[in-house]
Amino acid sequence: MSVAGRTVVEFQTDRDVWGTLDRWAAENKYVLGSQDSTRRLYQKGKNIMVPPMNVAVGWAGQAYHLEAWVHFTLANRIFSLGMLPEEAHVYSEGGRLGFVPRNKLRKELNLLLEQLGVPPIQ
Repeated sequence: MSVAGRTVVEFQTDRDVWGTLDRWAAENKYVLGSQDSTRRLYQKGKNIMVPPMNVAVGWAGQAYHLEAWVHFTLANRIFSLGMLPEEAHVYSEGGRLGFVPRNKLRKELNLLLEQLGVPPIQ
């Protein structure tokens, strides 16, 4: 499922989601951007060479809701002559634009999903 340039995964698991998420973030050098009692946002990358890669996980009452996307900054979009969107999903069928950070995020995200017992993103 993809929403407005984001990859969305809804899942249920009996595993420790928050603990697994924290360990995964530390191992893959994601920084906690914000959190509350039911949602956390992690980010990696801050510049033109490595656009911000984002992973947000929240508890939606019955299941967990995960969103992943690459945020292309204004500078990224200018250097691409306006061809890059502001946000891009991480599915493999996204074309060539921004494929390096999208592939990197998908690979790292699939490690997290595997640890949670959730099918990988293709």
